[in-house]
Amino acid sequence: MSPDDLACSRYLEALRWPDGFKCPKCGVEAEPWRQTRGRLKCSSCRCHTTPTSGTILDKTRAPLTTWFEAAWHVTTAKNGLSAKTLERTLGVRYRVAWAMLQRFRVAMVRSERERLTGAVEIDEALIGGVERGGVRGRGTAKEVVAIAVEVLDPKGFGRLRMRHIADASGANLARFVHDVVAVGSEVHTDGWGGYNDLAKFGYTHRKTVLSSSPDPAHVAMPCLSPLHQRVSRAAIARAFVTKMVYDLSTTRMLLDWLESDPTIRRICGWEWKKEVPSEATFSRAFAELAESRLPERIHQVLIEQHLGDQLIGHISRDSTA
Repeated sequence: MSPDDLACSRYLEALRWPDGFKCPKCGVEAEPWRQTRGRLKCSSCRCHTTPTSGTILDKTRAPLTTWFEAAWHVTTAKNGLSAKTLERTLGVRYRVAWAMLQRFRVAMVRSERERLTGAVEIDEALIGGVERGGVRGRGTAKEVVAIAVEVLDPKGFGRLRMRHIADASGANLARFVHDVVAVGSEVHTDGWGGYNDLAKFGYTHRKTVLSSSPDPAHVAMPCLSPLHQRVSRAAIARAFVTKMVYDLSTTRMLLDWLESDPTIRRICGWEWKKEVPSEATFSRAFAELAESRLPERIHQVLIEQHLGDQLIGHISRDSTA
């Protein structure tokens, strides 16, 4: 890390003017007059500027050392970085961490953002939690997020595009595909009818009907299944609570119940049997939930919500016994 703001400012100055200072107004190349707060004054036209002018660091009140440290954490975090984590790491207020993170995210977006090419998997995810009754699947009133990801050869994933769309109709899906995927690419989707017209727009459409496929979803469409699994973390947490409430001694018993009972499966958040994670996934997730002391916290919240003052009176009577 840089020792102080002056070192950070000199580093930015060297990046911005590698051949020496050049006035952005008159274009004169000459050593500037150095003033307070990192300002540089052109010796010819008296124009004021700074190494951070026109950048995401322009007019910031946070020290440059904090910005440099934040940049290091943002670019080295393997699984992404939330504003809350950045707040704790830097020791700043949440509002500051959030604003810094937003500026970094805007700066890291490629302005040209070329469309995806080659083999591309496309699907949608429904965001909005579990509903009781009503329409299920793509006809629901939940928010729909379209997802497209490049499939690399021989293995691996490339770039990713996501967009919130009004619904999963053919018009909205075709517009999304046209905006994010280059014409001539091979588009792999499930059997949803909204994708039927992709061939008319110049795409090679490969369709896999998951309901009739012998392979589970994570095998038939391996790129997008991990994204759906991330969305279903809340469902795994509900399954964890179900295992405790019904006193199921093993994860295998819970899994058998979820696969055989559609009611309890939908309560947890999975519509179809093939959406239920594997036993190994459950075991890893349950170990993390156990370390977070989730059962104790849920128990405490339920007691406070449903007993209230009775709990205080009970504790008081016990303490005097």
